[in-house]
Amino acid sequence: MKTTLVLGLFTSSILAATVGEGVKPATKDSSALSSVAQNPINIAASGSPDAWCGGFTAYQCAVLCGNYGYSCYYCSASYCNCLNSGC
Repeated sequence: MKTTLVLGLFTSSILAATVGEGVKPATKDSSALSSVAQNPINIAASGSPDAWCGGFTAYQCAVLCGNYGYSCYYCSASYCNCLNSGC
């Protein structure tokens, strides 16, 4: 089951606040994955998935995924994708 989270404009301030508090970003860039992982999430900033990686940098994507407890991330044409298996 895929769950899509749409984050508002406040995401940047959340990232800035959480990075300084010892947040562990996702550790693996799984861009080369071709299989569908268990319970992945797709994140886009500002409600518009029109930008690469959902409008996030790769580092921001890794931090977001780490915040949600995921161990892997990858950027796609529209979303920051977080997953736990198949890394």
